[in-house]
Amino acid sequence: AAAFLRGLTADYPGKVDPVYDFEFNYGVFERAWNELLDEPQEADKLLSSDRWGLGPLGAWSVQCKMHFDQRAAGEVTPAWEKEPTDDCASLCSGNAEKLGLGTEGSSGSCKAFRTALVDAGVDVEALAAAHSEVYAKAQVRPRELVWVERPCTGVLASFARFSPEIGAVCSGMPGCCAAILDVFEDQKRPMSSPRNVAMLYAAPPSGRSHKGLTPGKLICSLQDAGSNIARLLREYNWLAGGEGPKDWERKGWRETDMRAKAEYCLASKNLSSDPFFQEKIATATDGWLDMEFVRGFPPVFMMGNITLKSLLDALSMSKCVDTRLTTDGKAYMRRGTGVHEKDAPPHEEPGDKRKADGETGEESDAKRQETEEGEKKEGEGKTVPPPPKAAPAAPGIDLNDPNLCWDFRKGFCSRGNNCNFSHGGLSGAATSLGGHTPLFKMGTRVLIQGLKSQAKFNNRVGECEEFDGVAGRWQIRLGDGVRLRVKEANLERC
Repeated sequence: AAAFLRGLTADYPGKVDPVYDFEFNYGVFERAWNELLDEPQEADKLLSSDRWGLGPLGAWSVQCKMHFDQRAAGEVTPAWEKEPTDDCASLCSGNAEKLGLGTEGSSGSCKAFRTALVDAGVDVEALAAAHSEVYAKAQVRPRELVWVERPCTGVLASFARFSPEIGAVCSGMPGCCAAILDVFEDQKRPMSSPRNVAMLYAAPPSGRSHKGLTPGKLICSLQDAGSNIARLLREYNWLAGGEGPKDWERKGWRETDMRAKAEYCLASKNLSSDPFFQEKIATATDGWLDMEFVRGFPPVFMMGNITLKSLLDALSMSKCVDTRLTTDGKAYMRRGTGVHEKDAPPHEEPGDKRKADGETGEESDAKRQETEEGEKKEGEGKTVPPPPKAAPAAPGIDLNDPNLCWDFRKGFCSRGNNCNFSHGGLSGAATSLGGHTPLFKMGTRVLIQGLKSQAKFNNRVGECEEFDGVAGRWQIRLGDGVRLRVKEANLERC
């Protein structure tokens, strides 16, 4: 509930934004909203309590844009009111696989909506096909408002807005990335009320339909879904009011999404299931993470052409992340309280720490020699056990290969050719023209290291696009859209 509320209120409210009236549901949404308004005293704990991507909550509260239905125990909020006081649209939590309202005998959240629309004379079976049509149309034109006129009986038009950010965290989230607004004909409105203008349809993610969905990814996608719904309604109201698109406001939406994704990268919900960033933060000096890694973070990377400047600008309003731009042109970020520095001195890498004060190079060598001699004396007279015998390897397989699949090493990998790790060339993977089996697959996220002629690209994160078997190089696409060809020896899986 809190994630969905954060998404709805991510942008500043305007006169075209509707008033959100939340269903009763035993006060879940009202409690979540009150907790969001009560900021914790320790600002550096925001990312530990899943409060990334916070928008101007106070502005929404002051303008009375958030209402919560009050009911007695055991009562439920109906799909549509019989006598609403304002023009309204009700949100139906739909099905990501079929985009419909179920069948006549279906139960669940769609049942009340289906019953009300059938009674109003809307063709609910054709409505599912209309949803699929407008969803596909919106997918081709992401982040834009698209529509289909008179898609079925009872519906004047169906509008949709597709947000790739929703699916960036987990395999595209099919069926969940678009919100749909069905505007009814005057004589086909639910409960026979002219105020029941439309139905808002959005399918939430589920572990059954979307594999690899972790708690952090679920919360992140729900927050993005909330933002997409708010922007769909805003763009529809612009269109209904005869106004054109607001390009400057859309630019602000992009910065808001960028900030939320970067904050989520350092949030506890993501770090609990992301060993790559766990290691990078643990080994970073004072927790300062190179922002090149953040540009390679999939939710940020999928936004396309993200520059360091745009990422720094987006984070300039963050209250839970500190940023630092050094004089050598590098940028860093860490969990903090919203301190943003510029023209800071260059960072000292963890492996290049200076020697202790007063200690010269000769003294360091002498200490190291004393330690080695002490270890030799301590080991004299002791029997050293023989090294363990290595397990027999299948022909052509190097068990010391760091890219070798652990499951395949044990004897069987159920992923087969879809596995992102090496099967030692015996798993059926295609061998290149040069006789070399690629260590990575298209789409694998990698870290560039050890380049000499193009050292400026070291420590950049990119995505494998195409492998040149003759040259043994991968074409790597970086977060800002730059492409370069890199040898596999200079790539590390991340």
